[in-house]
Amino acid sequence: MKRADAVRILIVGFKFLSGGLELLSGLALAVLPPGVLQTIVDLLVREEVREDPHDPAVSFIQSHLEGFLNQRHGVAAGLVVLGTIKIVGAYGLLRRRAWGYYVLVSVLVALLAVEAIHLRDSGSGISLLVTAANTVVLALLLIFRQRFIQHHTR
Repeated sequence: MKRADAVRILIVGFKFLSGGLELLSGLALAVLPPGVLQTIVDLLVREEVREDPHDPAVSFIQSHLEGFLNQRHGVAAGLVVLGTIKIVGAYGLLRRRAWGYYVLVSVLVALLAVEAIHLRDSGSGISLLVTAANTVVLALLLIFRQRFIQHHTR
C-alpha cells in the first residue's frame, strides 16, 4: 500500500469514527429524556467528584447541565447533521471522489475556526487534542490532494 493510500484510509477511518460518534450522540440526545441524560452525567462525574469536590470541570458541567438539557434538541440536530456530513465526506474520499474530498476540507476549515475560538476560551486538553488532530487531518488532505482524488476523463 502506498503512503498516500495509507494516509487516506486513516483519514477516512478517523472521520467515519468521529462522524459516527457525533451522529449517535445526537440521536441519543434527541430521544433520551432529560432525567436519563442527567443520570448518565451523574454516573460519569461521580468518581471525579469523590476525588476532588471542587474540580472546575465538574463544577462547569453541573452548573450548565440544566440549560444544556433544555436546549438539547438543537444540539442534537447539529450533531446529527455534522456526523452525517463527515460520514458522507469520508465515504466520498474512500471512493476517491472529489466531492468527498471537498466536503471534508470544507467541514474542517469551518470547524477549525470554531475549535480555535473554543481552545482560546477553554484552554482544555481535550480542545487542544481535537484541534490538533483536525489540523493534522486538514494538512494531510491538502498535501495529498492530487493523490486522494480520482480524476475522470468522462
